[in-house]
Amino acid sequence: METRAVINATRVNEFAIKPFAGGPGAFERVVAMARSAANGDILVLAGPGLSIPDEKLAADGLTVVRRQSWSMHAALEAMSSFAASAEAGTLVYYQADSPFVDAGLCATLLDLHRRYRAEYTFADGYPPGLAPEVLAAKSLPNLVELASRFDAPSDRDGLFAVIQKDINSYDIETHLSPVDLRGYRFSPVCDSMRNMMAAERLWALGARNADDVVATLPAHPELLRTVPAFLWVQICDGCPQACSYCPYPLMVGDPTNLHSSM
Repeated sequence: METRAVINATRVNEFAIKPFAGGPGAFERVVAMARSAANGDILVLAGPGLSIPDEKLAADGLTVVRRQSWSMHAALEAMSSFAASAEAGTLVYYQADSPFVDAGLCATLLDLHRRYRAEYTFADGYPPGLAPEVLAAKSLPNLVELASRFDAPSDRDGLFAVIQKDINSYDIETHLSPVDLRGYRFSPVCDSMRNMMAAERLWALGARNADDVVATLPAHPELLRTVPAFLWVQICDGCPQACSYCPYPLMVGDPTNLHSSM
């Protein structure tokens, strides 16, 4: 049975197809990686945010299923149909906004998956977007049924969210990062201005693969500081009490005497 690829572009936006670091965009890079891993037979799960016309995607040899809205149940149904028609034994599942997806890490996961005849194989401890997930096609009918009862959004963690509902029923293998980078909450993916800026700064430091990211990120905490992740807006200037541990009274005086609001 053959290895095929699936690219999840159900929730991408314009950042996934913008040029990245002066070169091809994240989606184009993921397609190139998927071709090398799966002999060119690729399914794209496309949402409205993927503005590339279906005709152009098809001309590039990609099988496209497009919907206005996706759930993980719908995604798994499309993957199951594709696996059956392509006679696939293994699916490599990519996210379309991941410019740092690593060929070496993909090969490691495929080797692990085949060696232990796993049903689901993934990498843990890395930032998002460095590794695909690997899934045995024979598991798809069960996952479709499971998702119909415990559906999940078709986001980055959607596949694992479905499997997690009945995790003891599946043979799972995990490849661990040599350094656990999850605590940095760093996402070098092209899904927002903030994350794309961080990803391009990481690229500018010379990072090209998972090993580079593991070596670079702990030494460069400034990568975590790009544009604000949120803004705090206080719509009322008064408070019911002036707390001794709160810095606000030092800024405005006694807040119990303030009564204005937006």
